[in-house]
Amino acid sequence: MSHTSSTFSREKRTIDRAIYTLSPDGKYGYASDFARIQNHRPGYGYPGVKEPYRDQKAPEELGIWRIDLATGESKLIFSIAQAAAVPYPDGDLSTKWHWFNHLLCNTDGTRLIFLSRWRDHRVGDPDYQYKQPFYTRVFTIGTDGTDLHLLENSGHFSHFIWRDPDHIAAWSTHTGGKNYWLYTDQTDQAEPMLPEVMTWDAHLTYLPWQFPNWILNDSYPRESERFQIPHLVHLPTGRKVELGRFPSPKEYTGEWRCDTHPRSSSSGRLVAIDSPHTGGRQVHLIDLSALMDA
Repeated sequence: MSHTSSTFSREKRTIDRAIYTLSPDGKYGYASDFARIQNHRPGYGYPGVKEPYRDQKAPEELGIWRIDLATGESKLIFSIAQAAAVPYPDGDLSTKWHWFNHLLCNTDGTRLIFLSRWRDHRVGDPDYQYKQPFYTRVFTIGTDGTDLHLLENSGHFSHFIWRDPDHIAAWSTHTGGKNYWLYTDQTDQAEPMLPEVMTWDAHLTYLPWQFPNWILNDSYPRESERFQIPHLVHLPTGRKVELGRFPSPKEYTGEWRCDTHPRSSSSGRLVAIDSPHTGGRQVHLIDLSALMDA
């Protein structure tokens, strides 16, 4: 269950599950199952919530839910069992433990991208080892649950963002080596993105339409000072502009780290980051006006 309230009227209501991503018009939410995520990728779900299908490797009753925010009601539009049944060239997936991570709606609300992931053993089982690898393949699907498309099948796929309704920028092993790729949805086309400039996996997003040629990105802690480095990349020229270097204390490691997760305002002139460099997790604003005007 999730609770929503109006900041103006203070009226409250309950919807029947937590939201993972919203449609651009705000009419629909989309969700995975956070108890399932927590059981298989601790730190990314909600602890303390019982999962009724914990003993099933690929439940038919769990998956992607479409939530009508006018009524609060949700409907399962695609199940974990359906994803696990899609043929995989490197082996039988029926013996694996499956879950969905990281749903994101495209820019016109017509399609979703999601990560279908699996492990050989459940977290906490006798055969499980800490940081045992998991594997990923990537699907897109219509927001009504139709037109499933297998976008990436290489086994490794990390941070991603929709550029527009039909293109997705993502870090992956599309042809073996790790790099950012620009995928064209519902095709097998993908183009490398500035491999000499965008050299590490991190949290990327496009600036708003006023600045269509700029991508906003960051880094995990780097160098001995553990700097996290939010930065901009100008796609036509490859110019990189650092927005600061923010040291992350060593206590912020593992699944409880504090990534900067840079995101811009609707004007593209302000960037918010999360950072513990001033003591504790705080949100900081960076003004891009001078740079954008130049």
